[in-house]
Amino acid sequence: MIFDTIIRNGTIFTGFDQFKADIGIRQGKITALGLNLSSEKPCLSVDAENKYVLPGAIDTMSHCRFNLGGISTIDDFENISRAAACGGITTLLDSFPCHVNKPFLNALQLKRDTCDPNACVDYGLHAQIVQIDKITLEQINLSQEGVSSIILDLSLPMDAGFSDDGHLYSLFDLCQKENLLLCIKPDNLSLVDLFKGKLIDSGAMKKAGTSFVSITRPPTVESSSVERIRAIHRQHDLLGLYLIGLSLGDSLRLLRSRERLETLFASTCPHYLLLDETFLKRRDGYLYITNPPLREEEEIEQLWQGIIREELQVISSDSFNLTRSQKEPSKGDYTQVPPGIPGVETLLPIIFSAGPGAERIPINKLVRLLSTNPARIFGLYPQKGTITVSSDADLVLIDPDNEIKINPTKLQTHCDWNPYKGMLATFPIMTFLRGRMVVRDGEYIGDPGCGRYIKRNSWADIY
Repeated sequence: MIFDTIIRNGTIFTGFDQFKADIGIRQGKITALGLNLSSEKPCLSVDAENKYVLPGAIDTMSHCRFNLGGISTIDDFENISRAAACGGITTLLDSFPCHVNKPFLNALQLKRDTCDPNACVDYGLHAQIVQIDKITLEQINLSQEGVSSIILDLSLPMDAGFSDDGHLYSLFDLCQKENLLLCIKPDNLSLVDLFKGKLIDSGAMKKAGTSFVSITRPPTVESSSVERIRAIHRQHDLLGLYLIGLSLGDSLRLLRSRERLETLFASTCPHYLLLDETFLKRRDGYLYITNPPLREEEEIEQLWQGIIREELQVISSDSFNLTRSQKEPSKGDYTQVPPGIPGVETLLPIIFSAGPGAERIPINKLVRLLSTNPARIFGLYPQKGTITVSSDADLVLIDPDNEIKINPTKLQTHCDWNPYKGMLATFPIMTFLRGRMVVRDGEYIGDPGCGRYIKRNSWADIY
């Protein structure tokens, strides 16, 4: 056989298996797995002895140049995708906005015109609902363009039109009809406004400081939203539903009683697994304002237990890269601080150290959470998310003994802070994108534009 690259002697981890083998790569695909592979022509040989070889991670929720009430996340697509590659992510899922009176194909093409020449990893796109009505949704053809998922973020005022159960029910109807995965970030803005009003009326808002986010978004806000969403989902037998960024054990309790395990998926984020609400009380606590807010320490353990019980299928960064100055409160008004926490580049490294590295979960489960499950749920499997013959050669080499402390100045992002500063993380020593080495020893050595837009299948074609 002829190979372009052979990765030799590595310990390979997939979502369910562990074995030692060489990986033969030809034209971007894995073409052979076995011992002592050889090529009939000269090829690149990479020694992975004493190293782990994992499928490239898939970050299902990134936000490139995402507008939050006039403030845009800091990283362009070249920068955020380069950061992704250095963190072992080989596929990013970003989004484009769907507006009333703005043709769907124009919005999609505009996003692709920005991403295609700058992509440092492969990427796919969600359709993000922004001021959209049923007629507009029915007139667009998502599947032909490889867009198999819709995002509805109930924490954003621009999506609040779907706080009405009738509108939300209609959206469920449409997504079920079109085999679209409906991705919802649970929230309840009517309750948030109620609690905020009480805080203001009592004169306690200023005293609350950054803790206002915990007071105005207590656990009942998220859990009530999850319960409402599940109630509508029960009436849609075939709808794929994906819940974004859960932060509570109570939300998992609601999922525990779900009737259709095969159609309901849920995710959390590293900041809910590693950071608690005490970070809000720090001098720079405004940096840690996010939706939903950071929770009590006991919730962290409940989320890890939810991962062990497979109530959570995915960990994604849900990254909003905002600088210190962008998050600086104006005149001490913390209610105006844009929510969001950075985390694309640190997703795999920090979860590897906090999960397998701390013996919380095995490496196979980490691969399921960051690669296999995202690929299956978002219509990328088996092209992505596993290590097998005919899959894309998206591979990450990890030295398990190479833990380092996170230093924001060493990261690729333009964001000038990181919530995990000083924490131990296991960064990849090499990242391969479709067989091409794009990261070596922490340095991006690929070219902007080497990443491709991936047209995704429907989740229903895989599950």
